[in-house]
Amino acid sequence: KAAPVEEQDWMGRGAGAGARGADPVLAERVAQLQLRRDALADLSFAARRGTLEGYALAAEVGRFVSLQGDALCSDVKGVLEMQKGQPGSDRARTMARRVVLGVDALRVRAGQQAPLAGLDDRTTGTIVALEETLDALDGLLKLLPEGRRSFL
Repeated sequence: KAAPVEEQDWMGRGAGAGARGADPVLAERVAQLQLRRDALADLSFAARRGTLEGYALAAEVGRFVSLQGDALCSDVKGVLEMQKGQPGSDRARTMARRVVLGVDALRVRAGQQAPLAGLDDRTTGTIVALEETLDALDGLLKLLPEGRRSFL
């Protein structure tokens, strides 16, 4: 039986959708953050393994940032708004700031032209930016009740 329209969220789910007592909109945003986190982790893993380096890595990072960077920042800011006043919200704000700064660093890394002698340095810097962004995103997800479940 469907919930009355006034009790449905923007996706048409009733108040009981998802985890009991969980905010379904927050749960959806966290799910999107986890998907974007997984895509970032795949990029980081390929870069650390050496599957992606130099121009190929810059192209993939550029693709990630152009397709998902703004959405990632938007989801992080949205989750932060929903968590305002909750325990740990100061720490979440710090992690969110690090995620946004990490996405900006990836944007810069993807847009730089590699100097002929510095291709290895560029790859290393991109890997560091990927790792720092991923660590901040993991830290943010661990602070959210809906996000902690994915780390169990």
